[in-house]
This record gives sequence, C-alpha cells and structure tokens, in this order.
Amino acid sequence: MKIKWASNRTVSNTCSIAIVCAMLSLPTLVLAEDWKTAFEDICSQVQGADSLSQQQIEDMIKKADKILPEIQTSNDPGKKVYITRLKRCRGVYEFMLDTKKSSQK
Repeated sequence: MKIKWASNRTVSNTCSIAIVCAMLSLPTLVLAEDWKTAFEDICSQVQGADSLSQQQIEDMIKKADKILPEIQTSNDPGKKVYITRLKRCRGVYEFMLDTKKSSQK
C-alpha cells in the first residue's frame, strides 16, 4: 500500500511541477506575442506610409524603437530576421517623415 501511495504522490508532484513551469513560462509567451503583434502592426503599414500623418509616422518610429530591445532579448530563433525587417520598416518611416517635413518648408 505504501508503494502505491508514494507512486501517486510522485505523479502528483510531477504534475504540480509541470503546471508551475507552464505558468511561469506564460508571461514570456505573452511578451513574445506582444512584440510580434507590434512588429506586424508597424511593418504592415509601410506600404501606406505616404498617407500617414506626421504624428502617425512618429508614433510608428517610437513603437519600433520600443520593441527593438524586446526582440533583441527574445529567444526567438528568427530574431535576426525580425530585427533586420524592423530596422528597414523604421527606415522607411524615417524617410517619409523627413520627406514630409522638407515638403512643408
């Protein structure tokens, strides 16, 4: 009888440990999804960057600057690709902002 009890307890402890580990990894997954969502939002609007206002372009640049460190510290295997794409998208916004500012002068 003792062996059965110890066996059930071991299984119970193993399940508890697995649940705790899963719960601890959830914030990391949520953060990863947060920067990926922001990344998609930033880079999906590059095609229409010329129709955005200066304020909207500045907001996109700020968003890009905010998520870059998050991508750099992530464990995503494709983070180099994301970083390169983000920098290119940010560059387009920077160019459009400079163009809009110079056309107002």
